Amino acid sequence: MDIGQGTRNLDSMARSFLIMVTMLACLAPAAAQEQPGPARAGSQHGWSAEDYAKACSPLLAESASRIRLRLLAFEPVFGKAAIKWSAEDYQKVVDLARACHGFSRNGEMVDGNNWKAMVEGARDAVLPVAEKAIQVDEYARTLTTEAIRLPACWRMADFKIDPHAMTDTSKEVFGQSFMQMSDSDLETAVKYVNECLLYLPDYAKSVKGWREAQGKELVGAIMDKALLILKRRAEWREWGHRETDLVINDADGAQIPPTMLSRTAREMVLRFNKAAALRRRFTPESISVLVKIADDVVAENKNAYDLAYAEAVSKRIQEEIFRRP
Repeated sequence: MDIGQGTRNLDSMARSFLIMVTMLACLAPAAAQEQPGPARAGSQHGWSAEDYAKACSPLLAESASRIRLRLLAFEPVFGKAAIKWSAEDYQKVVDLARACHGFSRNGEMVDGNNWKAMVEGARDAVLPVAEKAIQVDEYARTLTTEAIRLPACWRMADFKIDPHAMTDTSKEVFGQSFMQMSDSDLETAVKYVNECLLYLPDYAKSVKGWREAQGKELVGAIMDKALLILKRRAEWREWGHRETDLVINDADGAQIPPTMLSRTAREMVLRFNKAAALRRRFTPESISVLVKIADDVVAENKNAYDLAYAEAVSKRIQEEIFRRP
């Protein structure tokens, strides 16, 4: 695939690069047979001087060392994300640099040897990761989803999990939060994230300077969060459901299984549900016990889900008290 293909909003450098890639289709065989040397007029390759300048100018607008760093950082280069660069893309830049060796303008000159060293050095580090990314993309196409999207694995390097707030960035990454996802989509997300182990640790090491273990730990934490939700949902189904049971939703409207609560908060919900299901509903004794447990949950402050359920129980108890004659 040519560099820049599929990119709509290229900057002027990327547009120039498309021109030079087209020219390179004819140039590459000849350039590969020549030893780098000061370039004369582009007519030696059948180019006009104007076309030759257009093809070589991008190599003056960017230094080879800067391009190397951008590739190593997996940034877009010449209109194409580095994670999408193929071996052919690297070779085209090297071939062009060989052909443009010695081209100069305003005191700047293309050093084909330096470009070759910089680009091939970046290729050796980046291409193995890019090839693994292709494998993951191919695997993703075999997965079936209901309402989520499967993002590029590298996007998960910025995944955040807050265990106290009980929030994460799954909605930004997958289009739905883990709590909103169906069991089927959650299982698919877990399979996909696990596949991201192929290259996400290497990507994060290069871009963020992480240790390899950090990338693996992040992938593990993402999977653990999704698997925990699946497990707690299954446990909640075993509880059985009554119309009077207390269930609250999170900020995205997803039901929060009370099985995800701490032990104290879970006991509070079970007691509340039992009392709410009785014909006499709440007795003075049950009210006293629930108020005490709700206060304990707030004092423990284990996580946001506990606090939300404690607040809901307290509110319902107050409503029950004021409803009485």
